Amino acid sequence: MYTRQGDHDNARLCYTRALEDALHYSNYFDAAQIAELKLKKPEQALELLLKGWTTSRQADQCLQHYIKIILRLQPHNAAGQINTIFAQTPPSKRNVLLNVLERHQTSEMPESFALASRNVAYRIISELALEGNTRALQSLKAFQPNDRLVSADYTRYTTLRSKTNSLELSGVRLDRAIRWVKAISHNNQFIALGIKDKGLYLARGNWNGNIEYTNWNVAVSMHDRFSLIADPDQSSTIILLCSRPLPLDTKVLERNASFDQELTVITPTTLPDGCLGMTFNANGSLTAVENNNYRINLLHYTTDFASHTATLCTIEGSLPFVMTQAGSLSEVLRHNDRYFTYTGSTFFSITTAGLLHAHELDELIWLSDISPDTDYVCIVLVFETGFFVYRQPHGTQGTLERVDFDSEITPTEVRFVSDDKFVICGKQKMVSYRIVDADTVEEVNTRHTSSTGRSILKGRYRNQYALLSEIGTIELIRAND
Repeated sequence: MYTRQGDHDNARLCYTRALEDALHYSNYFDAAQIAELKLKKPEQALELLLKGWTTSRQADQCLQHYIKIILRLQPHNAAGQINTIFAQTPPSKRNVLLNVLERHQTSEMPESFALASRNVAYRIISELALEGNTRALQSLKAFQPNDRLVSADYTRYTTLRSKTNSLELSGVRLDRAIRWVKAISHNNQFIALGIKDKGLYLARGNWNGNIEYTNWNVAVSMHDRFSLIADPDQSSTIILLCSRPLPLDTKVLERNASFDQELTVITPTTLPDGCLGMTFNANGSLTAVENNNYRINLLHYTTDFASHTATLCTIEGSLPFVMTQAGSLSEVLRHNDRYFTYTGSTFFSITTAGLLHAHELDELIWLSDISPDTDYVCIVLVFETGFFVYRQPHGTQGTLERVDFDSEITPTEVRFVSDDKFVICGKQKMVSYRIVDADTVEEVNTRHTSSTGRSILKGRYRNQYALLSEIGTIELIRAND
């Protein structure tokens, strides 16, 4: 309105406020559109789009528009900008960069830009193929449109690779006589817990088919719940928690010819009865969440559990009293300066300073997991007949969206296999979902399995994951499938 009236000062003020509002919600693409089209500041738009590429969930959209502006306003700098962007792009986003470069391959592109983007694309495709993502090879056709042999070479290579992967997986299977209940990945190894004749067994394996077994001389029940906690970036220690106190001695799994890293499996004996779970911090220490005597507290431990400090939590808003029930054990998730956990139907968000916010849900929470995306919080909370998706963009209040299962699954595990894709497994079924945007979660596919799935593990390559069933079978799956 101000623009039509010729009041450019007030119009500029309104557009500036709209830009600031967009940035408040981390909407860098809309902010850049306002800067470029309304405020006539293309340089600011480029800065915002580059920020959106590196820090927001609009990465694809922001980078596409960034390249479009560069090609229009600074065509002589476009090649250098592509090389700079590639150097600053983390491995987790290089597939997105490849997709954007592929869309910009047209005959109108400056030769210098086409050459630079081809060289960057070849490097990304090579890295992804070495990691097992052979689908990236399909992109070669966009960068070599006149080479009619590319498609045939791709088909021949992927067929050979598929046979090799089948041979790799055929030797990885756990003891069928043990009922496997829980597993976790640690770099190129995995650890699994199982029960046989009321005894607790532990298996260490890798994708070369090497398996080692050990056990504890202690009686366990099928009703016992176990939790395995690890952070390969911070520690070679794996924490084993049980829903009731058990005298489990520490297991040191030594480095040998089959396994290149020593692991230590430890069950801490100093945790309180009301411990909901624990997680590793960025400095290698651990934090547990205690729910007891009508209070939620944070307990901070050194790696060897020799000492700890406590943070008494302050409840934000009104909250019904929560009592710990015997045998309760849940996950504790961490994202930067916040911890997340649950008990019963209550989901908690806790700052490191102890400020606690509770979400009372209308379903009993069974499982949870958090996206590895570092830009903002995204958590899946699974209940018997569906799940909630909790989102909390930076600087905003969290939101919850409910999704009901299309069919019965009896969930046993939920795990994010990429920033925006998670898998829920259960009784003879596994369903994968993708988070499309802030309001949409779509079902990707459903797999029927021969037995109940118990844990989802990282595969040999970055774009793979594996499903461990309770009878010890391991199915390797591509994350893109």
